[in-house]
Amino acid sequence: MTERNEILIESFFAEHKQQLAPDEFSRRVMQRLPDRYGRIATAWSAFCIVLAIALFTMLDGWLLVWIALRDALIAIVEESLNQPVNLPVILLAVGVLAVIGWRKLSSLV
Repeated sequence: MTERNEILIESFFAEHKQQLAPDEFSRRVMQRLPDRYGRIATAWSAFCIVLAIALFTMLDGWLLVWIALRDALIAIVEESLNQPVNLPVILLAVGVLAVIGWRKLSSLV
């Protein structure tokens, strides 16, 4: 009896088989999903962005960024003044940057 049932089931599915495009299945599934979660995620993201901007402004974020960049630049300059100048390395770096810049300019034309 089970063999007969399997044959009936296979024939039923063979008769009612539908061919879908590869992206059609995904599109159908996405259309049937409730949109409520998308709205909640968008609202939460907007809230977090507004809160981050408000905190950045209230806690003087720009001043802190400026101080950190200034201190890093000062440390780099002070460290480089203590080291001897390595002319071949500097010339190599300038040459590499010149070649990269030339290739970039050539590709724009």
